[in-house]
Amino acid sequence: MAEYYITQSKMTALMKELASDSSMEVFGPVKKGNDVFISKLEDTSELCLDYFTTVNSIKEAIFPRFEPILQYKIRGEGVELEDLPPIKPLVVFGGHPCDAASVPLMKDLFSWDYKDHFYLQRLEKVVIITLACDEKDKDCFCTSLGGSPHGETGSDLLLERVSKEGWQVKVVSDKGKKFIESHPDFFRDKITPEKGYPKIQDKDIPVMFQLDRVKTWIEKNFEHPLWEELSSNCWSCAACTYVCPTCHCFDITDDATMWEGVRTKNWDACTLPFFTKHASGHNPRSQSYERYRQRISHKYNYYIDLFDHVSCTGCGRCSRVCKAGVNILDIIKRIDEESTKGEK
Repeated sequence: MAEYYITQSKMTALMKELASDSSMEVFGPVKKGNDVFISKLEDTSELCLDYFTTVNSIKEAIFPRFEPILQYKIRGEGVELEDLPPIKPLVVFGGHPCDAASVPLMKDLFSWDYKDHFYLQRLEKVVIITLACDEKDKDCFCTSLGGSPHGETGSDLLLERVSKEGWQVKVVSDKGKKFIESHPDFFRDKITPEKGYPKIQDKDIPVMFQLDRVKTWIEKNFEHPLWEELSSNCWSCAACTYVCPTCHCFDITDDATMWEGVRTKNWDACTLPFFTKHASGHNPRSQSYERYRQRISHKYNYYIDLFDHVSCTGCGRCSRVCKAGVNILDIIKRIDEESTKGEK
């Protein structure tokens, strides 16, 4: 099998070339203030390659925050539907394996009881170029969920750093292979591996809880007082859900005048106070702990029942972004600890 490499300078040039093509959309890491975000790139965008992880995930490239799903005008003859802009081919560069691992999880949901053709079309047209991890922090726990800092799941191309100069490219899918074949000049440089790479291995991120024990405890302890304690600091701001690569709740709203309108799919969040509020005024999850219990139960119990996989990749973003100090890893470890009480 052929070996492929790409230097940092070639990667920057490739992304700029792709971003200048109006027939496609390109997303990559861009520095904004002191943070780095996966953002839509223009040919003038400053690609950032020096970062630990991005604040947001690659999710919003495939599942936009705001997405028109229908638009219409009212004429004398009646209501006339208008064509939506076509979904363009996508290239998403710069996420880590914990980002890419979310893609098949989201596909399971959006092709389940109803096939969301907006999401599925983007998924069909996207090429995901992932960077294997060079760093970790206290909030990383991908290995506890079967992941890896060098995991291939969900990627089309996986870039593993072999020197300060650049990466070795691992072809994961047919789409990844075709991408290289379409841009061969960028992948021809041979890079001599330097000592010290890769910088981290799976063993550097130890398994910190037992998923089966966590699931069992959640199933049996819906009314346990521990839920109030675990979520006592939660502000219900939903920052955790917006940066999460697997959170997928959305609302559908209409923005209309007398003569025209647009129906839009918009991100929503189960942690927001009005997410479950009824038109009657009744809210079955009026308390913060009830909403946070739903978030954890969905990820670590209900989703497993539906799709045989936890709806979390261990990226740690929710913990890093939370200004109230709610840490999902601490919570899951606490549940795991609670599940062993009484055992001999």
